[in-house]
Amino acid sequence: MGDEEQHVDPKRLTSLSDIKIAYDKLCQEEVAVAERLEWSVGNRHHLEARLSQLARLVPTLQLVQADARQLENTISFTHQLANNVSAKVRQLDLAKSRVVETQARVGDLLDLEGCSGGVATALAQEGEGSAYDECGAKPSGIPHSKSSGRAP
Repeated sequence: MGDEEQHVDPKRLTSLSDIKIAYDKLCQEEVAVAERLEWSVGNRHHLEARLSQLARLVPTLQLVQADARQLENTISFTHQLANNVSAKVRQLDLAKSRVVETQARVGDLLDLEGCSGGVATALAQEGEGSAYDECGAKPSGIPHSKSSGRAP
């Protein structure tokens, strides 16, 4: 039976053919209803057994639901914890890069200090050319001259 079925208004049945058509429709509906009823009664034991099985599953499903909620909470907490740890790791990486950069600058400053001390000593003892040699480089355009002590 569909919802499209139209019920016949008995007041509109004015001829014998209209009554016969309405009667045939009712007979078809009765057969369909009887078939459904017979199927339902015939499968009653099967349906009751299935409902009983489902009823026995309810406590287990409730436990599964509680476990799933607990797992959801644990996953949510772990997600938040991972985000916090990730933020801390990013901070540590930034601090490490700053430390490495600072160590490089300190190394450069120590090299410069050693070079300037060597230059001062070389200038005092041997002259300008020796001072360039002390730092391991000679600025371009400045000749080594031991005699003058300064660039021309």
